This record gives sequence, C-alpha cells and structure tokens, in this order.
Amino acid sequence: IQSAEVMTLTHPSYATVELQRLANADWVVSIPTFAPRAVFPTGQTVTVNTAGAEVVRYRVTATDADTSEESLPAVNNTSRTITAVTKASPAVVTSVAHGFANGDEVYIVGIVGMTELNTRRFIVTNKAADTFELLDENSTSYTAYASGGTARQTFVEITNGAVTANNTVSWTAAANALSYSVYKRTNGVYGFIGDSDTVTFTDKNIAADLSIGPPAARDPFRGVGNRPAAATYFEQRRVFGGSNNEPDTSQYSQVGYHSNFSKSAPQRDDDAIQATLNALEINSIRHYVPGRDLVVLTP
Repeated sequence: IQSAEVMTLTHPSYATVELQRLANADWVVSIPTFAPRAVFPTGQTVTVNTAGAEVVRYRVTATDADTSEESLPAVNNTSRTITAVTKASPAVVTSVAHGFANGDEVYIVGIVGMTELNTRRFIVTNKAADTFELLDENSTSYTAYASGGTARQTFVEITNGAVTANNTVSWTAAANALSYSVYKRTNGVYGFIGDSDTVTFTDKNIAADLSIGPPAARDPFRGVGNRPAAATYFEQRRVFGGSNNEPDTSQYSQVGYHSNFSKSAPQRDDDAIQATLNALEINSIRHYVPGRDLVVLTP
C-alpha cells in the first residue's frame, strides 16, 4: 500500500518494510518502529510540599507541537544498573537491589549484546531482591547479553504524601513538546489531573479524572508469527492484518498516527483498534479494499 512518497510492504515471514522516495535518485528502505513519534519526557521527579504517609504515583506525557500526538509516559530520574539478562521465557534480568515491585512498568536502554530489549517497556513480574522477570518476553532467540544497560520506572512514586495532596511534579523537557499532561494513580488506575506548558505541575489535592488515562506502549507486530500479510489505509488509520498467529485479525493504528498502535485505559475514540472477523471458519486476511467501507478479502 502507498501513501504519498512512502510504500508499505508486508509479508508474514518478514518484518514490515517502508520504501520512501526522497528524490528521483534518493530512496530509503527502513523497518518502521510502531510507537508514538512524540518524544516522551525524562528525569521525572516529585517534591512533597506537605508531608504525610500517603503513597502517590504520577505519570507525565508530552504533546507534540506539530502533530498533537501524545507521547508515552516519562521515565523517572533514578536508573537501576543491569548486570545480566537470561535467554529464557520469560527473560530474567539481574539488577542488584533494584527495588521494583511486581506490576511496575520499566524502560530498558543501553544493553550490549541483547539489544532486542533496548528502548522498550516491560512489566515487572516475579521480582526478587536482585532479579525480576519481564512479563511475556521470550528472549530465547535473542543475542546473548554481553554487558551494560539500565532500567527506569515509567512513573514517579512518593510514600510520604499528605492526605490532602500538595506535591510538585517536575521533569526534563521533551523535544518539540507543546505541552505536558499529568496523571495521578487512584485505586490502582491513572487519571488525568491537568496540563502544563512548563516542566512542573503542582497537585493541590486535584481529583483524578479516571475517564482519561495515559497511553500504554503496544507493538502487536513484534515477534515471529505476528508479522502482517496485508496493509491499507482507512479513515486516517493504517491497517495491518493476516499474521500467522492471528490470520483473521486486523490491527488499526491511532487516527492520524500511522505507526502508533498504543491504547489508553479506558480506551479513547482515536486509540488503536484490534478487530477479528466474525465467521464460522478462520480465513487468513490476504488483502484490503478501502472505500466507503473497508472490504476485507480472504481465500
């Protein structure tokens, strides 16, 4: 499928490829990254203005000035050093006294060797004092770990907040950010508490709007068996389908952001969509025909 100067080529046995024409004699072939292009903030911290004994977590995202796309949540200011990662299912990370809890999301970068884990987000599970597993991450076919790497949480937490919250969240600016959105966890769910056009935001006991949550990282095409066989564009979304693992399932990008397949909780109207054909048999998607409706062709 083609959009202006970019052609998308798919095959269920190979990674999706984009062929881009820059000039008559200047062409680029690349493997797309399926993530928001908006840059997320870094260096997230929180200052307690009124102390107490409440546990509070915050997340911050950036909105791109040119596209209005929302980034994934910021990473915090504290990194944990990685000293080993096993080739296993799930992968086991060694990081002495990491302090992570089961269910934490962490961002990994800087690994030498097992570079398949770099610049990705994972959920911590089965944590011990010096190790933790990466939920559902099968690293058995990855390059062996050699050295290096750090992990950072994608939120900031305090344990000494007041019942009547008075905390200031800060972060390092993200490239080309127009503004930032701040979310607070309430009863295990993150909800929106406000926007900022600077790199700080003070939560003066603001009630979280749990109908608006931050986007979560999602790449439905990662791994052998999940690569799509067909693609198209429909109603400002890029659509893929026909993978070996889910032959009758289509993946729709966010509206207007053709490489962004992230979702929020609860889901927003313009979030990515997954849809499976309703039929008596499983038939692999071979082609799409966009029109007033999207026609999905199978054998």
